[in-house]
Formats: sequence, C-alpha cells, structure tokens
Amino acid sequence: MIKRITHSPTKTRFALGLLALTTLTGCASMQGKVEHAQATPAAPKNVILMVGDGMGFGYLKAYRNFKDRADTPEIDLTLFDQLLTGAVSTDAKRATGLVTDSAAAATTYATGYKTKNKAIGVDINDQHLKTVVEYAKENNRRTGLVSTSHINHATPAAFIAHVPSRKQYQTITDHFFDNQYQGKPQVDVILGGGRSFFIREEGKLLDMGAGSTFLLRDNRNLVEEFQTEGYQYLANKSDLKGATQDKLLGLFAPIGLPAAWDRDENTPSLADMTDTALNTLDRSGDGFFLMVEGSQIDWGGHGNDILYILSEMEDFERAIAKVLDFIKANPDTLLIVTADHETGGLSIGANGNYGWDVELLKNIHTTPVTLALKMSGASDTVKAFTELTSIVPTEAEAKTLIENRENKEKLITAIKSIISRASFTGWTSPGHTGVDVPLMVHGAGTENLKGLIDNTDIGKLLIELNRR
Repeated sequence: MIKRITHSPTKTRFALGLLALTTLTGCASMQGKVEHAQATPAAPKNVILMVGDGMGFGYLKAYRNFKDRADTPEIDLTLFDQLLTGAVSTDAKRATGLVTDSAAAATTYATGYKTKNKAIGVDINDQHLKTVVEYAKENNRRTGLVSTSHINHATPAAFIAHVPSRKQYQTITDHFFDNQYQGKPQVDVILGGGRSFFIREEGKLLDMGAGSTFLLRDNRNLVEEFQTEGYQYLANKSDLKGATQDKLLGLFAPIGLPAAWDRDENTPSLADMTDTALNTLDRSGDGFFLMVEGSQIDWGGHGNDILYILSEMEDFERAIAKVLDFIKANPDTLLIVTADHETGGLSIGANGNYGWDVELLKNIHTTPVTLALKMSGASDTVKAFTELTSIVPTEAEAKTLIENRENKEKLITAIKSIISRASFTGWTSPGHTGVDVPLMVHGAGTENLKGLIDNTDIGKLLIELNRR
C-alpha cells in the first residue's frame, strides 16, 4: 500500500522573494537576442517547466557550435545560452547513491522531495508524494504534460502517477485517468507517444527498445474513457492542428515518437505540441502548470549518438521558442528550463585531440538510423557510408560495417562509433552521470533562480506557486 505524504507548509527560500519577482519579455528568434524588460510585483499566473532529459552542459556547448553560422565572427548564442542563469545539483536520495535516474529526478521536480531511483511519485518507503499537478488542480489551475517519449515514461509519469517502479507502465497509464480530482482526470492536456498503452491488446508484447519488452495484461481502452470525460482525441499532426476542445489527449506513436530528424509529415514536433498545449491551457484565464519534456535528448546520450542528441536539442529549442513567444504576450508566466541529469558523459574533444569536427556533423545532418537504412540497400556498404558522411573508415571500421550490414542494430552502433571517432566526440558512459545540469529561466519570478541550486528547490518552488 502506498501511503500519502503532503507537502510541508514551510515556505521555500524562493517563495520568500515573490514580492520582488522580475518579469522578462522577449522575442523567440533562435538567432535573435532575448530582451529583458520591466519588473512586476505579482507572482506568475502560469508556470512552465521544460525538461531536456539528459541534457548536460556539454550538450549546450555541442549544440551552440552545431548551430553557429559560419558568416559571423562570433559564436552565435542559442536560446539555451541566453536564458542560462546557473546550475542544478541532481543528486538522488543520498541513501540510494549520487547518480539519479529520470524517475527519481522527475519525482523531485514534481514533489520537492528526493527519492530512490525508479520511484514514481513516492518516497523511498513507497509513500505517496503529492505532486504539483495535484496541487494545481486543487487551486483551480489547468494542467498539461507534453513529451516526445511515451507519455507514461518516467518524467511525465512522475507528475501524475504514484508507483514504486517506473517500469509499471500499464499501472502508470491507468493513473492518468484514475487519479482524479472531484471526479475528473487531473491532467487537462496530454500530448506525446504511448498509444499502445492507452488502447491495449491483452497478451501483446511491446518492443520498448534497447532489448526491453512489455507484456500488456488487459484490453482496457483509455482513449474511449477519456472521450467520455470530454477529451478530444488526437492521433496525428493534422488532428493536433485542428484541436478545438479544452481537454486534449494526443497520442502520436505506439511507443515514443520518432527522432526529430526521422519524423514524417504526420508526426508533430515538440514545438507543435507545446504551442497547442499553451493555447489550450490559456483559454480559462485561471492560470496553468505545464511540463514539457525533450525526452529523446537522453536517448541520444544513452546511445552515445551525437547526431541524435543534436536532432533532439534542435527540437527542444524550437519548443522553447514557442514558449518565449507566449511569454511575450503573457508576461505573467514563469519558464524554467533544466535537465533531470546528464547522460553519457559527453565531451567536446576526445582521445587527446584538441579539437571537435563540428563541420563533419553539419554535413551529415541526419541520424544513424536513417544512414543505416540508406546503406542497407547499397551494393558497397563502405562506399555508401563514405558518400553519405564524407568519412573514410579505418580498415577495422570498414570490416565492422561489412560484417553487420544485415543487422540493423549492430550497423547503427558501428555508425555511431565511427562518427564519434571521426568528429572527436567523447563519452564516459552509456548511462547517467552525476554532474550538475544547466538552469535557465525566463519570465515572471526569476530573481532567485540563479547560481547553484538543488533539484528540490525547483520542486518546492513549483509546489508553492501552484498552491497559492
């Protein structure tokens, strides 16, 4: 049994400064400058948390150089750089180790409490922790969760579900509907992947990637259940553009969405989903809480795949631009952009080389998945790889490409490895690291969000602002 813990009424150190909050308004051009304006005494009406899953400082550096224009003498700043104010310590509960996973980190952002790895919305003793979404609903605020992973994945799950393990995907999905306030589901806008978990086929084995599977245990159709509660169901990009109702359930892929550079015209971008969420949640005028996750930045890190990371960073930045446009028209909005942890131990420069060949990466500008697909039909695998990437593989690398041409996963792994070697991109791990992550803020309520803070500070602030 999971017992409930409500949040302490003690004010956070951030809440003490709410009467001296500043408002920042600005343009959302990704090559333009974010402009800062006058102060306001009011606490923000709308609160937006954007999580670049796995996004460490090395990711910001890599993306800055990738997006830099060759016709300017200076390195162009990205939106990440312009919003940067400090860093966040990402430690999990000390008793469970310093390196957090996404479940523990997201639970901290959602509740203000540290917990054990794999836990979703519960503490180390599996006691229920009340989330910012639940507080927001009690305060008559609208709520939304947006993600490029399956929406029942660790980060979005932690804001609405309460289970001991992030792998309880079916139970987590049920919580999206069954965890109700005054007889209604608590998340008003749900956009991401995960259709197979909402429209279930009993006995079906789902491929979760990285050799992991999940067996569905019943035939529950949560899409129909949400529709009975007035939710508009969206299945593709066209549906998203035509969204008109105040409550939305958008499921755009069976599991996670395709990588940003691999999507077709039927799949929305993170920016598309964020824009729709903002416009929908803002209709009531009562204020809202929205969490937006750039999920697959982390997946690129786990795969030690620099091209995948750059693809997802671009997708995430475009979503930030949509939020900045919204804040320009709605200055009573607070935006916090951060990460839950760093993934992969990405380094710019590797193997003793004092350089990083970003031009090589710019010329490829596609993911290893797409490269593998194009190479699989070629009569000469090595020649096709060189033509597609401008990289001449070593003799050992060429042998690996040839040997694995019929094995998609091994071919993708070989491609990633060669690209890292040729571009001098370094990695320390296929997993998470314990380093600090960037803190970026914009809008109403940013005065105390600077320097080095703990991830619990963000969670406590979100709770305070959504229960006022």
